Amino acid sequence: MDNKKFIYIFILLAILILPLFISQNVYAKEYEISNYDINIEVTKNGDYLITEKITYNFLEGKFSNAYREISNSGLKNLEFISLDGVFTSIKNKRVEENGNSLKVNWSYPETDKNAEFILKYRSNKVLSSKENKNIIDFKVIEGGWEVPLKNIDINIDFPQRVSGILVAPKKDIETQDASAVKLHIDSLSANESYNISIKFDKIIDTNYPEEKSPYFWPLIIGTILGIAVIIFTIVKEYQNKPVSKRSDIELSKLNYLEMANLCYPKSGEKRKGIISEIFSLAQRGKIKLISKLDSGFFGSKKAEIKVDILSEEGLNELEQEIINSLKEEDNLKEFLQKPKASKKAMDMTRQNLKDLGLFNNKAGQTRITDIYLGVLTSILGIAGIILAPFSGYPSISGIGLFLLLLGIGRFIKSALVPMLSSEGLDSQQSIENILDKKKEEFEKLLDKNPNKAIELFFDEISYIILHKKFRQGKFKKYKKKLKRADKFEKPQWIEFDMSDLDETLDALEVVEIIDYVLLSTIFIVNSTAGTTGATGAGGGGAGGGGAS
Repeated sequence: MDNKKFIYIFILLAILILPLFISQNVYAKEYEISNYDINIEVTKNGDYLITEKITYNFLEGKFSNAYREISNSGLKNLEFISLDGVFTSIKNKRVEENGNSLKVNWSYPETDKNAEFILKYRSNKVLSSKENKNIIDFKVIEGGWEVPLKNIDINIDFPQRVSGILVAPKKDIETQDASAVKLHIDSLSANESYNISIKFDKIIDTNYPEEKSPYFWPLIIGTILGIAVIIFTIVKEYQNKPVSKRSDIELSKLNYLEMANLCYPKSGEKRKGIISEIFSLAQRGKIKLISKLDSGFFGSKKAEIKVDILSEEGLNELEQEIINSLKEEDNLKEFLQKPKASKKAMDMTRQNLKDLGLFNNKAGQTRITDIYLGVLTSILGIAGIILAPFSGYPSISGIGLFLLLLGIGRFIKSALVPMLSSEGLDSQQSIENILDKKKEEFEKLLDKNPNKAIELFFDEISYIILHKKFRQGKFKKYKKKLKRADKFEKPQWIEFDMSDLDETLDALEVVEIIDYVLLSTIFIVNSTAGTTGATGAGGGGAGGGGAS
C-alpha cells in the first residue's frame, strides 16, 4: 500500500471516529447529592410530616429534570403536600400517589449549577407501638438512588417531651434530648439504604380506627340516590295504576283463554287457558282425549294423551287455530311443550282483548322501552364499578352503582306497568269471583260427597283449573279426599287405551283416572322439563300418573 492510500484511509477513519469522542464529551453528565436534610415531625395522631431538602451538585453537563420515588420504605398512607425550589422555579410536576408509594417528577430551568429542592409529604397513621413503647421504624433512605448521597442530616421531632428513648443505629446520633433526635451520616453509596429505629415510652395510642375506603362515601351516596329513585318509581307507578271501572263486556262471551289472559296478564300461567279450551272442546264433542297407558318402572304406569279430532263444525277462529295446531303434533304433551304451537292463539286472544278495550294498548311498548333502558344503564353502571379502581377516581364507583340501581328501577317499572285497562281490571275481578265460587263449591263437596265432587270436577274442569291456587300441590290435597270415592262414571270425552297393559279399565282407581288425564296435560304447561312427577295413585305404584 503506498503512502497516499494510507493517509486517505487514516483521514477517513478519523472523520468517522472523531464525532463519537466529541459527542461523548458533549453529552456526558455527572452529578451527586451534596446535601440531604430530612426532618420527620411526629404528630399527636401518629402521623409523620416529612420534609426533605435535596441539594443536587451538577458536576458535568446541564440538567432540567428530577424525580423522587418512595415505594419500599415501610411508610404507608402517603400523601403529597408540596414541592418548592430554592432559588429556582418548578416548571412542571407530576405526582403519582398510590397508598404506600409516592412518585414525584418535576422539571426546572436548565442549569449546570447546583439546584436545591424542598419536598414535603405525609405518612398517615404509621407510628406503631409494642410493650408500652411507641416505635418509629422505616427506611429513611431507601435503595434506588442513582448516585452517592453526602452530608445527610436526619432530624426527628416528637410531639411532646418523651422518655426512655432508644435509637438505632446509635453510632450516628449527633444530638439527643427529650424533644428530638438528630443523626448525621457523612455519605451513602449509590443504591444504599438507611433504616432508623427509635423507641420511646408510649405517649400515643396506635390502635387507629379502621379507615374507610375512598370508595365508601361514593358508594353510599350512589346507593341512597339509587334506592330513592327505585322508591320514587314504585310509588309513581302505583299512583298511576288504573282504577277499576265498570265494564260492559259480558263475561259469558269471553272464552277460557281470554279469561286466563285477564287473570294472569303477566304470568306464564295464562297458558292454562289453552288446557281449559281443550277440555271445553272435548266436552262439546269436537275432540276426544285418548289416554294411552303403558308400564313404567317398578310397577308404575305412564301415560300420554293423544287427541282424536271428531268435528270441526261451528268452531270460532280461536278454536279452529287450536285444532289446527293439535293436528301437527303426535300427542298433547308435545303440543303443550312447544310455545310456538299456541303462539298464534295467544296473539289472537291478546289482540281481541285489546279490541274490546280490556288491555292497556301502550303497556307492551312501555315495558320494552323500560327493559332496554334498564339493560343499558345496568351495563354502564357495572362498567363504572369495575373501572373505578383503575381510573383513580372513586366517584366513578358511586356513579356506576347509581346507574346500576337506576337500571334495576327500570326493570321494576317494567314489571309494574299495568297490562289491563280500567275495564280490564273490573273484568278480571269478576272472573276471579266466578272462579272462587266454583272452587268453593267443589271443595265443599269434597268433604261431604266425594262421588259428586268428582262429577263436578269433570263438569267444571275448565273453570277449576283456571283458579290461581290450582297448582300441583293443591291437586295432591284434592286427591287424598277423592280417594274416598267408591264409584265414578268416566266422562264420554275421555278414552283409555290399555292395550299395552294386562289390566282393564275397571282395575283403575278413580284417582288414577284423574292422575292420568290431568298430570299428562295441565301441569305440563308450567314444566320446562315437560314431565310431571306424581306420587302413585292408590294401587298404581310409585310414580303413577307421570307423563312421558
